[in-house]
Amino acid sequence: MAMGVRSPPDPKVVFREELLKREEIVWFGQPDPSVIFSKADILIVPFSFLWAGFAFFAFGFILVATILASPAALIALIIAGPMAVVGLYITIGRFFYKKWIKRRTHYAVTDHRVLALTLGLTRRLEALELNSIPAISRSIHPDGTGTLWFGNAPWWLMLFGNSSMELLAPSGSVPVVFYDIRDAARVYELVNRMREDE
Repeated sequence: MAMGVRSPPDPKVVFREELLKREEIVWFGQPDPSVIFSKADILIVPFSFLWAGFAFFAFGFILVATILASPAALIALIIAGPMAVVGLYITIGRFFYKKWIKRRTHYAVTDHRVLALTLGLTRRLEALELNSIPAISRSIHPDGTGTLWFGNAPWWLMLFGNSSMELLAPSGSVPVVFYDIRDAARVYELVNRMREDE
């Protein structure tokens, strides 16, 4: 094996704790880490530059006032500091986080369920039985890479999901989602065919 080339993970090893008795994996994949931008970036990128610009301007202005020993400026500095950190995250940091989390996310279609497993700071599994999927939505790019939503996806998930801004979205029941998978049309057809056979 060439130096620096990662071997693909073994699906049975990755999902060994999640598979039910006699459950078989029929498709396995991961999000494509080379896909950096999502639809939400049309809104997020301009907003992030405005936020970051304002935050860093305010931070710099307050820092100068603090150096000149203004007590009110010290309080403002405590407020502007976190704003600058958030600005740094939404402008640049979230892209590093997105790549990091994609390398730790695995998807599987079994003979009974669709599974999305994230091995980030915690081990998080989202699963849905094939016969419980009410609908499948898809968004597929010309190169075949795409996203599949298994279930009724709320508008905020379809817009902000996969943008690394999901923490700002409302909580609640969300469908299982396969983000930025290769050959998304084939996976879409596979799951639809298996749903019909259930």
